[in-house]
Amino acid sequence: MNEGRPGALLGTRLSVLAAECADPDRFGRGRAYFREGCVLDVEIAPGVVSAQVQGAAAVPYEVALLWRVGGVRPGTVPTRNELVCTCSCADLQSVCKHVVAVLLAAADRVAIDPGLLDHWRGDPSTWEHLPVGDDPHGLAGPAGAARGGPTSVGSGVTSGPEAGALAEFFGERGDEPEFEVADPFPEIAPLGVPARPTPGVVDAAVAECLDAAMDVLRAVYG
Repeated sequence: MNEGRPGALLGTRLSVLAAECADPDRFGRGRAYFREGCVLDVEIAPGVVSAQVQGAAAVPYEVALLWRVGGVRPGTVPTRNELVCTCSCADLQSVCKHVVAVLLAAADRVAIDPGLLDHWRGDPSTWEHLPVGDDPHGLAGPAGAARGGPTSVGSGVTSGPEAGALAEFFGERGDEPEFEVADPFPEIAPLGVPARPTPGVVDAAVAECLDAAMDVLRAVYG
């Protein structure tokens, strides 16, 4: 079990988000900044995570991670579309190595105190009127409940209707009638289905984060 880190799975999801948003080079350099303790004065406030990152320059860089609520209620963890990043460095990419370092620092804090995500998401009165959307993360938490699904807070397991209740409402698959439908165009040969392309190689940074997520899942659920 992850004693002292009840939000380990949520923290890992934020780390994966950092790997998704940055290219492998920036992610690797940002991770090095985080591991070397270059992230200073991390503050998680409603709507924004702010921090300083000590880089090569004498003056630390100023970084802000804004959780921008879109047209639906926010999920448990911000998505790429909801995350707006700013940094005072000269990198033209919005997700620079300093942003990665701060996002990883925030992930580390969330792993210890998952309630910080609720604080970052902001006052529910600012988004609870929005329609419910699909939670791309499938993680439990107050926002998961706001999206219409009952959750087990803190367990990381989302509960739902029992299979028996669904079967009683919709019927068993074996009860479905079978119909014989004649081919209306027998003289037309069907088109061949093209082979699906072989998936590309996952970036090493993303693969490492996913491995970490699997380690957390194994530790929590066995």
